[in-house]
Amino acid sequence: MGATFNIVLPTSWKELTDEQLIALFRLLAQQLTSEEIKTLLLVKWNKLRILAQKGKSEIPSKREQSQTGLSFAEHEVFGGSQFLLKAKNAKPFFVSAGQIQYATTILDFIDTIPDMPIRISKMGKYRALAANFEGVPFEKFLYLDNLFQGYLQTQKEDLIVQMTQILYHTDKKRIPKHFLVGAFYWFAALKQYLSRLFTHFFQPVQTENKNLLQTNAGEKRWTFLRNRSFTIIYRIRIVARFRYRT
Repeated sequence: MGATFNIVLPTSWKELTDEQLIALFRLLAQQLTSEEIKTLLLVKWNKLRILAQKGKSEIPSKREQSQTGLSFAEHEVFGGSQFLLKAKNAKPFFVSAGQIQYATTILDFIDTIPDMPIRISKMGKYRALAANFEGVPFEKFLYLDNLFQGYLQTQKEDLIVQMTQILYHTDKKRIPKHFLVGAFYWFAALKQYLSRLFTHFFQPVQTENKNLLQTNAGEKRWTFLRNRSFTIIYRIRIVARFRYRT
């Protein structure tokens, strides 16, 4: 009889904890495909270890493990057709690449911008603004949107850094990449969220790409801070004395 174990994975953005968001955004900042990211998350979040590929006995080095923050190297995950896995308090067992791929479909939601604003709640001692900007002055939103639009046009990293500093009430100059990725996703989701609440103030403008995270077959997943286009950009109609309220 084959070994069995239960796969437990989040099914939507809103289920992700701070720790899970950090793991996801770290991977999004790397040159990885969507399938690679989902597989790495499946293994990490279920506390699995890949001991070897079928017919191989290589175990990832400590250096390789530290590079991803996971318990295995990326090339060990995708270089063979079957893998020897080890779950906590369970005997090692083989699974096929197809079985892994099927299980990761649960994480397909990460291929889209969140429906609701999500963010890592704090950066060390610095706490983030309210995810939906409740209580945030509209002028601050406009300033952040100018930085966001500027980044989309110029792809200058310092604009995202400025956004993250404001979002987390910090003047830190060196901000970890996963927080920059998180700030981008947070504000993109916030704009979509506000556009649904205030249709008269946010006018959607369609661009050529239908999906921010979608790439052509065989291409690498988009890399944060380089060569991207945004799915929907919102042009704000400034109305005198308008204030955002929830």
